Amino acid sequence: VFVPVGQPLLSAGHIGDGIRSVFRDRMISLPDAATDWISFAAGIASAGKIVVAAAGRLDVVDEMRFVAAHVNNNITICSVPRESAADIASSEDLAIARTLPHAEVFAPADVEETDQILDHCVTRHVLSVVRLSGSLTRDSSPAVFNGACRFSPGLWPRLKEGNDVGLLACGSETACALRASEILSSQNVAASVWNASSINPADHSAV
Repeated sequence: VFVPVGQPLLSAGHIGDGIRSVFRDRMISLPDAATDWISFAAGIASAGKIVVAAAGRLDVVDEMRFVAAHVNNNITICSVPRESAADIASSEDLAIARTLPHAEVFAPADVEETDQILDHCVTRHVLSVVRLSGSLTRDSSPAVFNGACRFSPGLWPRLKEGNDVGLLACGSETACALRASEILSSQNVAASVWNASSINPADHSAV
């Protein structure tokens, strides 16, 4: 069951089109002012349904913590910012999500990885939080993997080899890190780039 809250950016672009095509007649839209949307989603999940909810911000922390404690609830929350608050909201939402017990937290680098992460989340009987950058909901978002994505939770793939410095990034900043490594390369600085899209579980060995 797909539960969009208000009008997050997930309603447009490749990802939104894909979700709508999958769920079709299993969408229950809630108004932006619905502060109890997470409880609503939890009620559906408790009936054995797989729930994907899309909201602009993770601003119902106490309710989310209560839901996260029930590990058999299969709920995936796609946190999608409004354009005007995307940069500020991203770090705060990830920090909030990391405090939720039992929750898996991901920040995909591009549309290809987003598809694989969502496929992973809907098979899990835990609360999953997927933090989507605003650019990922638009068809013009930069591709990082170009068909080579092999997502695995708890692993940070190295996208570029280098022995001088290391760059760790997640979300849309991964494409920025790759561009930065090219600039460094032009200055004879070899930078490694890791895609740290799996926030929890994290790849401690990579660090």
